[in-house]
Amino acid sequence: MIPVTYGYARVSKTDRDENNLETQLQQIEGHGVRRELVHVDDASGTTFNRPGWRELMTRVRPGDTIVVCNLARFGRNFEE
Repeated sequence: MIPVTYGYARVSKTDRDENNLETQLQQIEGHGVRRELVHVDDASGTTFNRPGWRELMTRVRPGDTIVVCNLARFGRNFEE
């Protein structure tokens, strides 16, 4: 299988300007990720029960790459 590079962006109500969705999308696309491969959520980072995250986890396979602007975009709990 050919490895795929996906992107993930997440915004929440408390996000500041540097975390806004458009900024994240531009940064992810700047790393060569096609827009249709970027999964997006508008939700708190306290839970991983988010539609975009769940969809991404069904697609990603060993050898694939996920591009994210900041590890905090994954969630608040780094252990998960």
